[in-house]
Amino acid sequence: AAALLETEAGTGFLNNIRSLILGGSFIPDRLEERLQSLQTEVWHTYGMTETITHIALRRVNGSRATGLFSPLPGVTVGPGLGDCLKIDAPRLGVHGLQTNDLADFSENGFRILGRRDNVINSGGVKLFPEQIEQKLAGSMDEQFFFTALPDDKLGEKLVMVVEGRKQDTVNKQLWEILNAKLTGYEMPKEIVFVERINTTKSGKIIRSLGKNTVL
Repeated sequence: AAALLETEAGTGFLNNIRSLILGGSFIPDRLEERLQSLQTEVWHTYGMTETITHIALRRVNGSRATGLFSPLPGVTVGPGLGDCLKIDAPRLGVHGLQTNDLADFSENGFRILGRRDNVINSGGVKLFPEQIEQKLAGSMDEQFFFTALPDDKLGEKLVMVVEGRKQDTVNKQLWEILNAKLTGYEMPKEIVFVERINTTKSGKIIRSLGKNTVL
């Protein structure tokens, strides 16, 4: 969708689709803003391997747009261990599935905050790397992720890990982007450059800095 929105022909193609479904836990903020201009109904779904298919959705654009997922018929969700999402979908053979996704619940639905394993506690403030990365997606060419390093005062400090060799001009540009897109506690304490950001076989970033070669 992001690539198609770059051209008039691509946008026209998307507008000929009645309903467009986007999967995944997060849609980059920049992409979600651009999707508002489409006449097409854009829906964001939530699901995982264990549920076989999506189990909740939210409208991304139009008058019914919302940031909250609503469970599909026959699916119930709620807080489980550690405030993580728990799913019951009997028709799919799913009973009391405990996920690792931290969620914020309300009477109108739920919002995914990030993976429990990735939460950073910096000076008593909980930071969700996926949400910070979501704000920066599409704003820079380099591959990157956020993680934590031990810190004597904060316990953990937020750092940004960037693929590529450090250059003064690149470093300056990165800080300019960060200052424009992030606020307060979202700002990393430092930027670390690595030779290559390693991923799992399924393409997910390995967030341990020790698994990447620091330059």
